[in-house]
Amino acid sequence: MARHSPWRCSFAGTLVALLGSLGCGGGASIAPSSNVITPTVLNPVPTLASVSPGSEVAGSGALTLTLNGAKFVFGAGVFFNGANRTATYVSSTQLKVAILASELMTTGVFPIMVINPAPGGGASNALQFTVLSNSTGNGNPVPQITSVSPASAVAGASAFNLSVTGRNFVSGSVALFNNMNGATTYISGTQLSVAIAANDLTTAGNFPVSVMNPAPGGGASNALQFAVLSKPPAIQHIIVIVKENHSFDNYFGQFPGADGATTGQTSTGTTIPLAAMSANPADCGHDWGAAEADINRGLMNGFDKTCAHLQAYVQASSTLIPNYWAYAHTYALADNMFAQNRGPSFPTHAYLFSESSNDAVAVPINVPNVQQDGWGCDAAAAGATVRSLNPSTGLQYYQPPCFTLPTMGEALDAAGVTWGIYSPQPGEYAYQWNFGSYYQNLWHGADRSKDVPVGNFCSDVASGNLPQVTWITPPSSASEHPTASITNGETWTVQQVNCVMNSPYWSSTLILLTWDDWGGFYDHVAPPNVDFFGYGIRVPLLAISPFAKSGYIGHKLYSFDSINKTIENIFRLPCLLTDCGFTVNDLSDLLTSAPSAPARILTPQPLQLQSQPRVIDGKEETSDDDD
Repeated sequence: MARHSPWRCSFAGTLVALLGSLGCGGGASIAPSSNVITPTVLNPVPTLASVSPGSEVAGSGALTLTLNGAKFVFGAGVFFNGANRTATYVSSTQLKVAILASELMTTGVFPIMVINPAPGGGASNALQFTVLSNSTGNGNPVPQITSVSPASAVAGASAFNLSVTGRNFVSGSVALFNNMNGATTYISGTQLSVAIAANDLTTAGNFPVSVMNPAPGGGASNALQFAVLSKPPAIQHIIVIVKENHSFDNYFGQFPGADGATTGQTSTGTTIPLAAMSANPADCGHDWGAAEADINRGLMNGFDKTCAHLQAYVQASSTLIPNYWAYAHTYALADNMFAQNRGPSFPTHAYLFSESSNDAVAVPINVPNVQQDGWGCDAAAAGATVRSLNPSTGLQYYQPPCFTLPTMGEALDAAGVTWGIYSPQPGEYAYQWNFGSYYQNLWHGADRSKDVPVGNFCSDVASGNLPQVTWITPPSSASEHPTASITNGETWTVQQVNCVMNSPYWSSTLILLTWDDWGGFYDHVAPPNVDFFGYGIRVPLLAISPFAKSGYIGHKLYSFDSINKTIENIFRLPCLLTDCGFTVNDLSDLLTSAPSAPARILTPQPLQLQSQPRVIDGKEETSDDDD
């Protein structure tokens, strides 16, 4: 389930030339100009995440390998042991390939890759498949393990017997836990039992399990991981509120103790003060091209080129967003949080739910009616496409904005954890930000019932029907997307948070409040180049919870990956691909193990009359049916 390939930004100059001038309209739906490559749909570059099984004993006979990953297409082939062969297409995330018995006669380590056909296409990353030795001379065979049961335990658990399943076990086989010999009971050639002591389970972490057969012959098996989990946290509910279009410096550049700036650099080398922002700021450019220009190879001085009249060089004070600042003083604020994609709202919202935008870097075009069709599967059915970039070549292509990707929703389903998306529905303003509609497997599947009107949130909290994990995207008037009122957006957010604080849920809930992209506003911190697509420019993140460190400012590196990794850690989920690395931090630095922060019921600011037309990405909204 790959988000994208690990290509860096060496194509940046090429991309700017390809994409041309993208203007100040940011996320507005624009048609490709005449000098843009014809919208030919190219096959993506696949990504290979795992191969099952990962090894086999020489001479064991033919088998079928299951390949898991992302962006597989019909007609994809597999390269194995120096030869190409046709794969059986199961889905965009799974292939199967038959391996002949004759190919498993020689021991060794062999690369395996997936190859998508032209046009576009190409080879995935390579993983290794191992053919193990069956024996040495006439002695004992080399063992192989295929599973351990249970696969995990909670730190502090009592001693127990671990069942090890595999092949080529002998009566003198010894199982090793964390590289230490354990008291092993031989059951059969395919099963052993090993005693795990309580003192092996005191520290959380992943520990190898392997089997050693004695001489003559014999040797060590492959290793599998046994997880010792930290004690279950008291957090039982997570709510992710996703607002629109503000950088960290734009909202918290003046916040005491945070890594903020009150002046900005322009492309001419001038340092200027960040002016006071109005409640209805300009809608600055915030598309892929604008991000590249704003970042300007890490100089962070191109904002005057993407938004006229220095309108990007503004920031809020505590008097404009007093309640957001009150949350930051009472709970925890992160000042090193980055959007995961340098694009606008469509790809960044996709990353929040699936760790992938499927290569998309723009908002969909050719949408007949954004209010009715949105940006996802309904828009795709009406003929919409979205500009995408092949990370291996930098070339653009167009695809329907209706993806089949593994999502956090499906991971939660598999774990029996309840979840829901509260968001505008078809026919309402801001339906385009309902990321549930971006996924074929959600929007037209059994989980469709879990995507409900945003207005249901407080009533579900009051009636005791809040899912364990919740994502909320606001109505347009409360989105804070320029030129919508920031004051009204903050007021709406406070109302949702107060609903939780006034309910029994508060004692077990973590509310994460973030913004989907920078909105074109100045920020002085250059985002890390983690891959071809990101990171994007820095955005605020607030952790509001009894378990938040009171008045704490977190400086660890975070991205939308960090939100998902926190969900996964709390609810014991397997990680989506980009969460798995040690370089991805969860949000535990912002939290405490015992509740300490009290509920702080805030008084919302009075609603403001929108004094000018609400124009979102170049589209004027003429009514307030979503208020």
